[in-house]
Amino acid sequence: MGTLSIPTCPATSTLPPDYSKQLPKGVPPVERAPTSMFPFQNLGPADATWYFPIEVGLPKFKVTGVFVPKGFTYPETVDIILYFHGNKLGEFSTINQYWKGNIHKILLREDLNATGKSAVLVAPTLGENPGHGLSGNDDLGNFGKPGAAMAYLEEVVRWLGAYDPHYAIRPSGPGSNTIKPICPKVGKIILAGHSGGGSPIHVQMESLKAKLCEIWCFDVVYFDVTDWIKFAYYNTTTRLTFYHAVQSLDGLNSLVQWKKNVEAGKTSIGPQRKLDNLEIFKGADEHFRCLTHNFQDQVKRSKCL
Repeated sequence: MGTLSIPTCPATSTLPPDYSKQLPKGVPPVERAPTSMFPFQNLGPADATWYFPIEVGLPKFKVTGVFVPKGFTYPETVDIILYFHGNKLGEFSTINQYWKGNIHKILLREDLNATGKSAVLVAPTLGENPGHGLSGNDDLGNFGKPGAAMAYLEEVVRWLGAYDPHYAIRPSGPGSNTIKPICPKVGKIILAGHSGGGSPIHVQMESLKAKLCEIWCFDVVYFDVTDWIKFAYYNTTTRLTFYHAVQSLDGLNSLVQWKKNVEAGKTSIGPQRKLDNLEIFKGADEHFRCLTHNFQDQVKRSKCL
């Protein structure tokens, strides 16, 4: 994936190529919290937010945000929250605009920092209407094709390993002047999304199940709810959590009824059993508050972070 040639990961040079011109106007390569030494650098919550021009089949929006939270220890195996935004509604173009706080008070990075959890938040920029259908929806880019997410995340960590100095110019030991770069690997994965972000989750969850630990859905579109039910039924170690508000209420009601039917043994999916790994909560009475009121708490209650 990716059209820009990046160094081998682990990096072989302390000066990887400048990719800033590959990003759309107004998107910085990195945002960091201001410090006394650099008080006027690009503003963002600690520790750092990288923006990489990774190809996802949407050339106009080739921006992936990678937020490394405060206190992250930069391990070789990185646990990842892969987050998909919903329909843009003319309110933003790229992911750096979406999560900086002036759109419906969406502050996912600050929410992650507040939990003290050590996972990297990865968010691609999708097209205008990712929630408008599954197959044939060009606004999903590559995420409309099953299996795309794993290759994408493997590229994300290669970029992180090549450009973040904690990996690219890592000392070989305490007090050492020898550089021992490390190429991080993808660890546990959480799929998360709001609104139309339910579409790429729906498409990608089956192919990610070997590493998929949890799924968090905040007032999402559901489409075929039997897919969610079957996934929960056959993947008992993966927890699916749905917070609902006003979106796709027929789909929500169908999801609730299917869960009851499986637990009562009234379906042909398989033998009767409790779907304890599928949770459904009232999240709010407003679409965006369903995300902003619950994301931080869901990170806190996560059993795999």
